[in-house]
Amino acid sequence: MVSETRSVARLTGILDRVASLALSAPHILATILVGLAAVAAFGASQIEFDDGMRSIFSSSRAEYETYSNHVENFAQSDTTAVLLITADTGLGEAQLPALRDLVLDLQKIDGIEAMFSIFGVNTINPDAGDVGAFSASDLADLPSVQTAGESVPVGVRSSRSLISADGRQTVMAMPLDDRMQNLADARPVLAEIRQTLARADTGGMRIELTGMVPVRERVIEGIVRDQTLLNGVGALLGFMISLVIFRSFWIALLNGIAPVIALMLSLGAFGLLGFEMNTVRNALPVLILVLATADCIHMTYEFCRKSAETGTLDISIRHILRETGPPCILTSLTTMLAFAGLYYSESPLIQSLSISGILGVGIALATVLFVHPLVFILAWKVGLIRSAFCKARPRNFSAPMTLKTMGGVLRRPLSALAGGIAICIVLVAVFLPLKTDFRYFEFIDAQDEMMIALDQAETISGPVQSIDLPLSSHDPDMPLSGAALDDVRLVHEALEAALPEHSIVSAESLNRALEERGEFPGWNTLTLALAPLPAIVSDSIIARDGSGLLVRVMIPDTDPAEIRALADRVETIAAQAGTNTLDVGQATGLTVLAAELSDTMIRQLTISFLIAALACPLLIGLWFGRWAFGLAAILPNILPILAVGAWLSLMDWNLQFTSALALSIAFGIAVDDTIHVLNRYRIQEKENGEDQTHTIADAMIRIAPALIATTAILSIGIASTLFSAMPTMRYFGELCIAVFVLALIADLFLLPPSLALIQKYSARQ
Repeated sequence: MVSETRSVARLTGILDRVASLALSAPHILATILVGLAAVAAFGASQIEFDDGMRSIFSSSRAEYETYSNHVENFAQSDTTAVLLITADTGLGEAQLPALRDLVLDLQKIDGIEAMFSIFGVNTINPDAGDVGAFSASDLADLPSVQTAGESVPVGVRSSRSLISADGRQTVMAMPLDDRMQNLADARPVLAEIRQTLARADTGGMRIELTGMVPVRERVIEGIVRDQTLLNGVGALLGFMISLVIFRSFWIALLNGIAPVIALMLSLGAFGLLGFEMNTVRNALPVLILVLATADCIHMTYEFCRKSAETGTLDISIRHILRETGPPCILTSLTTMLAFAGLYYSESPLIQSLSISGILGVGIALATVLFVHPLVFILAWKVGLIRSAFCKARPRNFSAPMTLKTMGGVLRRPLSALAGGIAICIVLVAVFLPLKTDFRYFEFIDAQDEMMIALDQAETISGPVQSIDLPLSSHDPDMPLSGAALDDVRLVHEALEAALPEHSIVSAESLNRALEERGEFPGWNTLTLALAPLPAIVSDSIIARDGSGLLVRVMIPDTDPAEIRALADRVETIAAQAGTNTLDVGQATGLTVLAAELSDTMIRQLTISFLIAALACPLLIGLWFGRWAFGLAAILPNILPILAVGAWLSLMDWNLQFTSALALSIAFGIAVDDTIHVLNRYRIQEKENGEDQTHTIADAMIRIAPALIATTAILSIGIASTLFSAMPTMRYFGELCIAVFVLALIADLFLLPPSLALIQKYSARQ
């Protein structure tokens, strides 16, 4: 107990000096704060937005190195934009001129490397050695166009048709320059495509832009929208909660100033330090806002109570910092520990979230301790507000348990704890068969018009994602030849036979198309056919450095476990095809990389949670100088996480990046309730002196309303995520709310028995 007294005394001494500084120089501090806000506003304006789809898997792992080398050698299928064109009355002669003009206009846009459409079917004249386009009479005959579409299955698509079976829809694929993997470069190109479509004479047709690049842009638009909407809704909900609790417009308004400043300073720091806003960091600003609001409400509650008692500003300011400062610091430290655990991940994106989370929570804590008292000091000079503080009677929520119920739990502490442990064991058994999931399109609603258009386009022309299988030459110094093409044919045919439900795309696809046109198949004819076409076409099947060829197995956006199994099967089938001049490489591509590394990285996030689960009780024990407190904190905080995880497992909702992050971060926040219980129990011990008979009951009766209020604040605040444009963000909020509510129940029913055993053990000493 001595170490506890000394540590708390030192901390309260520091906080008392903070109070003295704020009371003696409020206007100077306010001026400094205005300057910091200006710098923060500039920093926030520098924040860049990205979907993080590529950087999230960046690592030192062999899979990522293989993928990086692959990107250097071959054009990627994830830089393709797609047009879905619909004519309600069916495509015919009336629509062809408009479509032809549209293709010509789009081909002029810098950044579009090629156009694959019904007008892009070419033929080789073997005598003249030149390339000639199909005639208009061929194009007017839709069945022949559908057949002709088979001759363009080069890398960017796998279709047997560019026209739907009912003749009402056609697909145009536009592979973009590889630089368009960076969405900052892609946006001007997509904007020009939209402008071209807006100017075009569509002939009554409906044209929808979709594809991998536009979908990634839509995700970023959702992130930008969220940062405006969610933070605004979060601030409004914080104001409404304060209004309900304090029943004063002015107090509620003042209570929201520090959280908004904390948010502004955090965003400014993110911008100045180069932290971009992406799919994994999207929830961080609203978390900072909610945490700061919760701490400010605790501080405002104490200020109202003390100012009503004394009517003195100086005493009230010093009181709130002494009484609420230490628990605010400890709860912030546990949240920082939860973010620190995320640094265990190999993903630089998750690691940067860890750093920015620690930074943001630290800024929020400093703002609550320095700015919130300053707001009271400055506002105290206004008579109306001073009167509101002195007359305030904050709403006190009723305790959720009666004395009878409390007595029942405390009479049988071992039974209560044994029941809690048994429940944990069952939940672990349900949760442990951990399955992970990651979908490329999980960050956008399936009902989004762009996704609906993409689904329809894929129904016509096949999936846009692929498993890429590179075939490298035995001798890199020897140029590729007809023998290499023969090896590709062996692999292509073996995959077709074994995987009839998937389209296979390779040099053999183009070779067959040439053969169907009566061209002499072979390496020379293939290279002649590729010569007049954009480089991206050749780069889709032949390595840029001439070291090998590529075979693609086109697949939909499906379960990662299925993709991993299919990639292994593709490698096995190709290895057994009996190639002579080419070596079968490792299956790769962004889809395969995501399927392989997402499983590893999501599992790493569960380790991050375990790190936080061990570190937080240790911190609690160290803080209070009583290791039994740290031990008592484990069960009430582990159980809610296990309960949510088991529920996900029972519902067959596999663990995703979103759910893994939510469980880790929510754990660090949910520990706050436990800290408040332990702090109140410690205070109650001192007040009750020798008679400790009713200490636990007294502590719980007094703290239960605060726990309910804190849980309400956190849950209602994080509920702003339910307004998000992104399904993963809404999912994050739902899981956090579930953890917060379950943590409240666990603290009310499992923590008191733990304290009873601690008290019983201490009495024997």
